Amino acid sequence: DFIETADGTIRILVGDVSGHGPDEAALGVALRVGWRALVLAGQAPEPTLEALERLLEAERAHDSVFATLCDVVVDPALGRAELRLGGHPTPLLLQDGVVREVEVDIRHTVLGAFGIDGWQPSTLELGADWTLVVFTDGLIEGKAHGGVERLGSTELARLATRAFAEADSLQTAAESLVHAAEEAHGGPLADDVALVLLSASPRWKS
Repeated sequence: DFIETADGTIRILVGDVSGHGPDEAALGVALRVGWRALVLAGQAPEPTLEALERLLEAERAHDSVFATLCDVVVDPALGRAELRLGGHPTPLLLQDGVVREVEVDIRHTVLGAFGIDGWQPSTLELGADWTLVVFTDGLIEGKAHGGVERLGSTELARLATRAFAEADSLQTAAESLVHAAEEAHGGPLADDVALVLLSASPRWKS
């Protein structure tokens, strides 16, 4: 999900509920609506994510259900971001034509498992020309080029570097990246995939 607040701050949430089925889908919707309501009401990231965990615990069908998330806050100047990861894959960052996995200082556990005491962020200096890729693990849990190993974030970054080099828009880059992951897997990916691309690069504005 994506919201630009009144002061120009950008808030992004990408999450994934464990399991498959109508109960899990309904829980995912509840978490999305809860997050949007709290952000639109002006809540800061920490109390927002604490409330999301309480919402998950109240609405899940079984105690074994959990969720992962990546919460991103980009400042109005678009030069710095705060990342909060709860058991979720680390985003990728395109800078100077190369995609790399973002370095994070703090990783939290999944929502609904052990309880999270505080949501301290990792700070990311973005610079002036960047593109951020936030995704669910369905994109990297497929097989890598016909082998038995999973694709993983390192190989996804390599595929993303090529996808961005050949793309003429963010939409094309996203489609190419998913297609490349499917090609490496040898067919459609088994898990659901969510992908959000956010950029301050002038390349995509032409």
